[in-house]
Amino acid sequence: MPRLNDWAYVREPSNSAEQHAAPEAIHPRLRGVCTGHVAHADGTRVKTGTVVGRLGDLVVTAGGTKWELGDPEAAYEAAVPEARKRLLEALPSVALV
Repeated sequence: MPRLNDWAYVREPSNSAEQHAAPEAIHPRLRGVCTGHVAHADGTRVKTGTVVGRLGDLVVTAGGTKWELGDPEAAYEAAVPEARKRLLEALPSVALV
């Protein structure tokens, strides 16, 4: 199961090279340090695909990846106290088929 540590919930353009983006091109994502992902070495800083919801305590992306959340980035937690709890409460539940 992939896990994100030192994470933050961000809204970014689908193409990070864009300086200006239409509102519909801005997607909610997580960025952080991953472990346990088949495509990334442990310790790699990544941005996830678009976050679509949660499955229990896991965050689910549009591509179907389920992420376990470790500790959030310190600056993010300072700005958004109880970040993990608040994110999971704000995301809709999704069912995977």
